[in-house]
Amino acid sequence: AVFLKLPKGYRLTITGHSLGGGMTSVMTFLFLIHPLKYFGNEDLTGKVNGYTYGAPPIFNQAAAAVFEGHLINVVNHHDLVPRLSFGSLKDLDFSIVEFHKNVIKKKIA
Repeated sequence: AVFLKLPKGYRLTITGHSLGGGMTSVMTFLFLIHPLKYFGNEDLTGKVNGYTYGAPPIFNQAAAAVFEGHLINVVNHHDLVPRLSFGSLKDLDFSIVEFHKNVIKKKIA
């Protein structure tokens, strides 16, 4: 609703850090793909940008194409959150279980 109150010609910039960056990604995506009735079905493609800082990965490569030119994700090379995903956590779980089976149990036995 805030967007409706902006004078004509203004742009909407959404920002967020970490989990808020994930929400920024989702909101930017929604504004780009779904012409909400609040905006009079106006094409917002050129009027919405998102800037995230340390956001977790939310979308796959196909969905990411929608963001081209509209979303900037800033990542510190030591930050763990932008590298976490369901797949990476599943891999980590598998590695821990295998390590426990192959190393820890053998040392105890």
